[in-house]
Amino acid sequence: MRVTCVTVLACWAVLLLYCVTDSERSKMTFYSSDYRLTFAAPPTTTIKPDNVKVSLGAEFNACTTEMFQSAIDDVWDAKKKKYPDVQLFNGLKFRLGGVHSEGDTVELQVGVTDYKSFIGSHYLEESLLQECLAGDDHDKYMSHALGVESLVASSDGVLVFIRRSDQVAEYPGFYCGPGGHAEPKKVIKNPNPDHARLIDDMAGKEAAVLKEMFESSLDEVVEELGLPRETLNLLGLLGVAVNTRTRNKPDLLYFIQCSLTADEIKAIYQKGEMAEKFESSQILLTRFDKTDLAKMIADNKLTPPTAAAVHLLLQCGDLS
Repeated sequence: MRVTCVTVLACWAVLLLYCVTDSERSKMTFYSSDYRLTFAAPPTTTIKPDNVKVSLGAEFNACTTEMFQSAIDDVWDAKKKKYPDVQLFNGLKFRLGGVHSEGDTVELQVGVTDYKSFIGSHYLEESLLQECLAGDDHDKYMSHALGVESLVASSDGVLVFIRRSDQVAEYPGFYCGPGGHAEPKKVIKNPNPDHARLIDDMAGKEAAVLKEMFESSLDEVVEELGLPRETLNLLGLLGVAVNTRTRNKPDLLYFIQCSLTADEIKAIYQKGEMAEKFESSQILLTRFDKTDLAKMIADNKLTPPTAAAVHLLLQCGDLS
């Protein structure tokens, strides 16, 4: 099943002061080289879980070699030493091995990885990458830890962004929506840290993995903005994008409606009682027209996943 945005988004349609027609979209210059869309919901829609299939398998795990793993360990240790105030926690993540779509249906090919592997493989210096992997296909060695990123709209038509703090490992100072990663530990208790064994342990749990991928987007909003979960309505998946600046790190992009007004959201955030307070330093609540949204992307103020989500929002079409 898919949900039509025309009806459920009417309350925040003021966000786009003009309707974006097909001809206008073709002339817009908000596209960024920092991300690439690998799947997008059809115009005026978002994708619900019924239209998403998860395929699990060890063939979707990353490849590695002893030399490459040693390089990953070195990058991780060096980053922790260089930035002692940055919050770096290793933990198991899902790996996106591939995306296949047909119409409004999408298949996510999923393995497992961890955050250290992501930092190590995606931020390894190019010269060391070439040395470790020579002429082999680099992409199959990348962690491709699958993130989640959400655009949140208030009941009175305002988008919610947060400014990333200096205590995060990626993109400090940039604006983003609430985001993070779906967690294997929420699908299986005491998950095995060995990636090959863990993916075997998850056999038959595709539905639980899919549920976690959607619900983790709500978890991140609660943990980063402090909003009560009962005020949130996950409208669906906008699309899937990869960050071309970090060797195609992938994110699922969601849209969430909050029943609170912008002022109410701001008041809750400013109490500072959210679980992941350290991740942001400021809240930005704003009404835009399509030109301002495009300019925010062009001015490089948004993280690539957030820019990609805004890109998809701009392509939602006629919201009137």
